[in-house]
Amino acid sequence: MEDKPFKFKGDSTDLMHIVLKLPWTHPHMVIGPHPPWKTKCFSIQVVSKLGSILKTEHALELLDLGLNDEAEEVRIETITSMPVIVLWSGLGLQAEMFKRLE
Repeated sequence: MEDKPFKFKGDSTDLMHIVLKLPWTHPHMVIGPHPPWKTKCFSIQVVSKLGSILKTEHALELLDLGLNDEAEEVRIETITSMPVIVLWSGLGLQAEMFKRLE
């Protein structure tokens, strides 16, 4: 059994990025009894858990989407997830986080 179940190869991270962006790019695909902001919050939570697996530019793009979202819940979730993202991705991402908070 492998030690790393989330070992991505090739373009898998690009595909993950596309799936996580769906609540913003194709909101009509997110249907159900829950409001759309819940799916967006879930995407942000997943980004915070993926850490260095997801490419830095993809994580930052999803953070920008979350920070600029119209729903206050999504913006709050994004801001509270930022320290976790820095923790998992490394301190090199910290400067980019501060730029986005300004």
